[in-house]
Amino acid sequence: MRYFSGEKDLQGYSFGTKRAVHQFCPKCGSSIGSYSLDPEIFPGIKAINVRMLNGIDLSKLEIITAVNGRAVGPEYEVGKWHEVLDSE
Repeated sequence: MRYFSGEKDLQGYSFGTKRAVHQFCPKCGSSIGSYSLDPEIFPGIKAINVRMLNGIDLSKLEIITAVNGRAVGPEYEVGKWHEVLDSE
């Protein structure tokens, strides 16, 4: 995937283990996509929210590879990372 413009304007955030960056529009907060910071998990792959692209008919898309995020690493535990965030 290649951005033609606007990539430098996107904001990002990470949570939990901080192995991925989720990108969003700083003006409206819309989710744009994400990518992994961990070379062991989905290296070289970017996820994109195709709902943000003009002229895309979701019913016409063929999903080649579905990703089961729950199968990657330990399951997120609510509150487990609270101490990490508080100490930053």
